[in-house]
Amino acid sequence: MNQKRIGKSLLAGKMHWFKRLNAIEKLNFAVSIVALIGGALGIFAFFKADATMEAFRHRGKLHVSNEVGQVRIVSPAPGTIFQQGEKVSLTARYETSTFKITNIGDLPSKDVLLVITYDESVTEPKDPFFTPTWLFDKTIQGNTFFYTLRRPIAPNAELIVKFTPSPNSFAAIDENGESSTIVLASVRFVGVDTTTKGNWKGVHGTEGSVVPAP
Repeated sequence: MNQKRIGKSLLAGKMHWFKRLNAIEKLNFAVSIVALIGGALGIFAFFKADATMEAFRHRGKLHVSNEVGQVRIVSPAPGTIFQQGEKVSLTARYETSTFKITNIGDLPSKDVLLVITYDESVTEPKDPFFTPTWLFDKTIQGNTFFYTLRRPIAPNAELIVKFTPSPNSFAAIDENGESSTIVLASVRFVGVDTTTKGNWKGVHGTEGSVVPAP
Protein backbone atom coordinates (compact mmCIF):
# COMPACT_ATOMS: atom_id res chain seq x y z
CA MET A 1 0.00 0.00 0.00
CA ASN A 2 2.82 2.36 0.84
CA GLN A 3 4.45 1.70 -2.54
CA LYS A 4 1.20 2.49 -4.32
CA ARG A 5 0.83 5.75 -2.39
CA ILE A 6 4.43 6.68 -3.16
CA GLY A 7 3.86 5.90 -6.86
CA LYS A 8 0.73 8.03 -6.95
CA SER A 9 2.55 10.88 -5.23
CA LEU A 10 5.42 10.74 -7.71
CA LEU A 11 3.00 10.67 -10.60
CA ALA A 12 1.07 13.62 -9.20
CA GLY A 13 4.33 15.51 -8.69
CA LYS A 14 5.39 14.87 -12.27
CA MET A 15 2.00 16.00 -13.57
CA HIS A 16 2.30 19.16 -11.48
CA TRP A 17 5.72 19.95 -12.90
CA PHE A 18 4.54 19.18 -16.43
CA LYS A 19 1.68 21.63 -15.95
CA ARG A 20 4.07 24.28 -14.63
CA LEU A 21 6.48 23.73 -17.52
CA ASN A 22 3.60 23.89 -19.96
CA ALA A 23 2.40 27.16 -18.40
CA ILE A 24 5.94 28.59 -18.54
CA GLU A 25 6.26 27.59 -22.20
CA LYS A 26 2.94 29.25 -22.98
CA LEU A 27 4.04 32.37 -21.12
CA ASN A 28 7.35 32.47 -23.00
CA PHE A 29 5.50 32.01 -26.26
CA ALA A 30 3.12 34.82 -25.41
CA VAL A 31 6.05 37.07 -24.43
CA SER A 32 7.77 36.24 -27.71
CA ILE A 33 4.64 37.12 -29.68
CA VAL A 34 4.30 40.43 -27.82
CA ALA A 35 7.99 41.20 -28.43
CA LEU A 36 7.62 40.43 -32.14
CA ILE A 37 4.54 42.65 -32.41
CA GLY A 38 6.30 45.44 -30.47
CA GLY A 39 9.35 45.18 -32.67
CA ALA A 40 7.23 45.28 -35.81
CA LEU A 41 5.34 48.33 -34.52
CA GLY A 42 8.64 50.00 -33.63
CA ILE A 43 10.03 49.40 -37.12
CA PHE A 44 6.79 50.70 -38.66
CA ALA A 45 6.86 53.81 -36.46
CA PHE A 46 10.51 54.40 -37.33
CA PHE A 47 9.91 54.26 -41.07
CA LYS A 48 6.77 56.37 -40.74
CA ALA A 49 8.62 58.98 -38.69
CA ASP A 50 11.54 58.86 -41.11
CA ALA A 51 9.16 59.35 -44.05
CA THR A 52 7.54 62.29 -42.25
CA MET A 53 10.93 63.87 -41.56
CA GLU A 54 11.99 63.27 -45.14
CA ALA A 55 8.84 64.99 -46.41
CA PHE A 56 9.46 67.88 -44.00
CA ARG A 57 13.05 68.26 -45.17
CA HIS A 58 11.86 68.50 -48.76
CA ARG A 59 8.83 70.67 -47.95
CA GLY A 60 7.87 73.80 -49.81
CA LYS A 61 9.65 76.83 -48.38
CA LEU A 62 8.89 80.46 -49.18
CA HIS A 63 11.36 83.30 -49.55
CA VAL A 64 10.21 86.91 -49.92
CA SER A 65 12.38 89.64 -51.42
CA ASN A 66 11.64 93.33 -51.94
CA GLU A 67 11.90 94.46 -55.55
CA VAL A 68 12.38 98.04 -56.77
CA GLY A 69 9.75 100.43 -55.43
CA GLN A 70 9.00 104.13 -55.89
CA VAL A 71 9.50 106.70 -53.16
CA ARG A 72 7.61 110.00 -53.11
CA ILE A 73 8.64 113.09 -51.13
CA VAL A 74 5.62 114.13 -49.10
CA SER A 75 7.04 117.34 -47.65
CA PRO A 76 8.11 119.95 -48.37
CA ALA A 77 5.62 120.43 -51.19
CA PRO A 78 6.88 120.88 -54.76
CA GLY A 79 7.82 124.50 -55.50
CA THR A 80 8.59 125.39 -51.88
CA ILE A 81 11.27 128.13 -51.67
CA PHE A 82 13.86 128.08 -48.88
CA GLN A 83 16.23 130.71 -47.60
CA GLN A 84 19.96 130.12 -47.89
CA GLY A 85 21.22 128.22 -44.85
CA GLU A 86 17.74 127.24 -43.77
CA LYS A 87 17.44 123.72 -42.36
CA VAL A 88 15.07 121.52 -44.30
CA SER A 89 13.32 118.40 -43.06
CA LEU A 90 12.25 115.93 -45.73
CA THR A 91 9.44 113.41 -45.33
CA ALA A 92 9.12 110.62 -47.86
CA ARG A 93 7.20 107.39 -48.19
CA TYR A 94 7.02 104.44 -50.52
CA GLU A 95 4.45 105.06 -53.23
CA THR A 96 4.53 101.52 -54.63
CA SER A 97 6.19 98.32 -53.49
CA THR A 98 6.82 95.09 -55.36
CA PHE A 99 7.58 91.80 -53.62
CA LYS A 100 8.74 88.53 -55.09
CA ILE A 101 7.68 85.26 -53.46
CA THR A 102 9.87 82.29 -54.42
CA ASN A 103 9.29 78.67 -53.41
CA ILE A 104 12.85 77.51 -52.73
CA GLY A 105 11.70 74.10 -51.46
CA ASP A 106 11.29 70.78 -53.28
CA LEU A 107 7.52 70.44 -52.86
CA PRO A 108 4.59 72.77 -53.66
CA SER A 109 3.85 75.33 -50.96
CA LYS A 110 0.17 75.01 -50.08
CA ASP A 111 -2.40 77.20 -48.29
CA VAL A 112 -0.18 80.27 -48.62
CA LEU A 113 -1.39 83.22 -46.56
CA LEU A 114 -0.21 86.77 -47.27
CA VAL A 115 -0.44 89.20 -44.33
CA ILE A 116 -0.20 92.87 -45.24
CA THR A 117 -0.21 95.74 -42.75
CA TYR A 118 -0.84 99.35 -43.78
CA ASP A 119 -0.29 102.67 -42.09
CA GLU A 120 -3.35 104.18 -40.39
CA SER A 121 -3.41 106.92 -43.02
CA VAL A 122 -4.22 104.33 -45.72
CA THR A 123 -7.98 103.83 -45.57
CA GLU A 124 -8.94 101.99 -48.77
CA PRO A 125 -5.92 100.31 -50.35
CA LYS A 126 -6.29 98.56 -53.67
CA ASP A 127 -5.90 94.81 -53.90
CA PRO A 128 -2.38 93.78 -54.94
CA PHE A 129 -1.57 92.98 -58.56
CA PHE A 130 -0.27 89.43 -59.06
CA THR A 131 2.05 88.28 -61.83
CA PRO A 132 1.11 85.70 -63.00
CA THR A 133 -2.57 86.15 -62.23
CA TRP A 134 -3.51 84.42 -58.98
CA LEU A 135 -6.91 83.88 -57.37
CA PHE A 136 -7.26 84.64 -53.66
CA ASP A 137 -9.69 85.10 -50.77
CA LYS A 138 -9.47 88.29 -48.69
CA THR A 139 -10.32 89.16 -45.10
CA ILE A 140 -9.68 92.44 -43.26
CA GLN A 141 -8.98 93.17 -39.59
CA GLY A 142 -8.36 96.87 -39.01
CA ASN A 143 -5.30 97.90 -41.02
CA THR A 144 -4.21 94.29 -41.63
CA PHE A 145 -5.26 92.49 -44.81
CA PHE A 146 -5.15 88.70 -45.22
CA TYR A 147 -4.94 87.12 -48.67
CA THR A 148 -5.26 83.32 -48.90
CA LEU A 149 -3.98 82.00 -52.23
CA ARG A 150 -6.29 79.47 -53.82
CA ARG A 151 -3.61 77.30 -55.39
CA PRO A 152 -0.13 76.16 -54.32
CA ILE A 153 3.12 77.75 -55.44
CA ALA A 154 5.14 75.15 -57.34
CA PRO A 155 8.82 74.44 -56.51
CA ASN A 156 11.17 77.10 -57.94
CA ALA A 157 8.16 79.17 -59.04
CA GLU A 158 8.03 82.94 -58.52
CA LEU A 159 5.03 85.09 -57.75
CA ILE A 160 5.32 88.88 -58.12
CA VAL A 161 3.00 90.98 -55.93
CA LYS A 162 2.72 94.75 -56.47
CA PHE A 163 1.05 97.14 -54.03
CA THR A 164 -0.23 100.69 -54.55
CA PRO A 165 -0.01 102.31 -52.04
CA SER A 166 2.84 100.53 -50.33
CA PRO A 167 2.17 98.60 -47.09
CA ASN A 168 4.25 98.84 -43.93
CA SER A 169 4.97 95.12 -43.84
CA PHE A 170 4.50 92.05 -45.99
CA ALA A 171 4.58 88.40 -44.85
CA ALA A 172 4.05 85.10 -46.67
CA ILE A 173 3.09 82.13 -44.45
CA ASP A 174 2.89 78.52 -45.66
CA GLU A 175 0.85 75.53 -44.43
CA ASN A 176 3.54 74.66 -41.88
CA GLY A 177 3.30 78.08 -40.24
CA GLU A 178 6.73 79.13 -41.52
CA SER A 179 6.89 82.74 -42.66
CA SER A 180 9.09 85.11 -44.60
CA THR A 181 8.55 88.77 -43.68
CA ILE A 182 9.71 92.16 -44.92
CA VAL A 183 9.19 95.38 -42.99
CA LEU A 184 9.73 98.44 -45.15
CA ALA A 185 12.19 100.92 -43.71
CA SER A 186 11.09 104.48 -43.14
CA VAL A 187 12.78 107.23 -45.11
CA ARG A 188 14.50 109.83 -42.97
CA PHE A 189 16.65 112.85 -43.86
CA VAL A 190 19.97 112.55 -42.00
CA GLY A 191 22.07 115.38 -43.41
CA VAL A 192 23.78 116.97 -46.39
CA ASP A 193 26.96 115.70 -48.05
CA THR A 194 28.67 118.14 -50.43
CA THR A 195 32.10 116.50 -50.45
CA THR A 196 31.88 112.90 -51.66
CA LYS A 197 29.41 113.64 -54.50
CA GLY A 198 29.60 110.65 -56.87
CA ASN A 199 32.18 108.86 -54.73
CA TRP A 200 29.88 108.08 -51.83
CA LYS A 201 30.07 104.27 -52.07
CA GLY A 202 31.89 102.79 -49.12
CA VAL A 203 31.27 105.99 -47.14
CA HIS A 204 27.47 105.96 -46.81
CA GLY A 205 26.90 102.32 -47.82
CA THR A 206 27.34 100.12 -50.86
CA GLU A 207 23.86 100.22 -52.35
CA GLY A 208 21.64 103.02 -53.58
CA SER A 209 18.33 103.68 -55.27
CA VAL A 210 16.96 106.43 -57.46
CA VAL A 211 14.39 108.70 -55.86
CA PRO A 212 12.16 110.05 -58.66
CA ALA A 213 11.03 113.66 -58.68
CA PRO A 214 7.49 114.19 -57.36
